[in-house]
Amino acid sequence: MYSFVAPLRSCSDFPSVLRDWIELLCAQCNNYPKTLQTDNAKEFISASFCQYISSNGIIITPSLPYSPQENGEAERLNCTLGDMACSMFLESNLSTNFGFILT
Repeated sequence: MYSFVAPLRSCSDFPSVLRDWIELLCAQCNNYPKTLQTDNAKEFISASFCQYISSNGIIITPSLPYSPQENGEAERLNCTLGDMACSMFLESNLSTNFGFILT
């Protein structure tokens, strides 16, 4: 499993960011990814996104709803990234006016 992290202003930015990443990956490796595992979020199942994915031979593998254990690697990565972001924010001594929510 490979991980790719990109900041998003909103969830609606996701499809275009992932398309750019897939095209970069294809340019570097001369091949599209074979599968994309998702958690059935609406960003993953929009008609235009599914059309792009299927036109490039990528198979979407959705997990069952409300079962984060099926996405264990992604959930763990999210936790690790959240911890890292919180640590960097706390070490930066920035004021809480920046709107960063520590969870």
